[in-house]
Amino acid sequence: LENALSRIGDDLVLVKDGGNVGIGTTSPQSGYGLTIEDSNTAGLVLNDTGQGGPYQIAANSDLFYIRYNSDNTKAIFLKNNGNVGIGTASPGAKLEIANAGEAHLHISSYVNAAEGSNLRFNHSRHGTVGSHTASQTDDLICQVIWNGNDGDSFEGAAAIRGYCGATPGSGYVPGRLQFNVTGDGSSVLATRMTILGSGKVGIGTTNPGEILHLYGTGATFMKIE
Repeated sequence: LENALSRIGDDLVLVKDGGNVGIGTTSPQSGYGLTIEDSNTAGLVLNDTGQGGPYQIAANSDLFYIRYNSDNTKAIFLKNNGNVGIGTASPGAKLEIANAGEAHLHISSYVNAAEGSNLRFNHSRHGTVGSHTASQTDDLICQVIWNGNDGDSFEGAAAIRGYCGATPGSGYVPGRLQFNVTGDGSSVLATRMTILGSGKVGIGTTNPGEILHLYGTGATFMKIE
């Protein structure tokens, strides 16, 4: 027989002669082994009955997920736009981690060497992944932002921003690091301190002219006590 077909009520299982299996469909996709279709949610349940709850692997609408015991806080979600959510079914970025308590991210390194873990942020002006076009002066390479909540939305309270500080050359990219803080009554992450690639540090100025350059207004802008 070309196909082996089994139907129990409205449930359908089809095994094609090429080894492809279809559940809920008579046209399993070739090369994938198993195709499951459903008008609502298509998925699998993996259940260790001695451990208190099943794991669900499923897809519906624009979402694929792996979930423990129907609990969205214990799940990984993949949207059809490529965004991944851990603990949230509506990730707003390529990776979003959410929790109803503290949310932690651990990167651990176990190696007999002087260098441990790395967290790197890379920037290329080329629009193709894996291709290279030089950064330009004042390009924002990366920023880390600390957001608080004003009661309606998340707003920036502090940030560290890394820029391309000058024209890159072969094998090097000059840098500039800026520290930003939002003042009371303001919605602007204002630059409070700048470190240039030359090592000059500016407080109150983004263009320090000396190793330490302080700029302020008023009678007192530096106090040693």
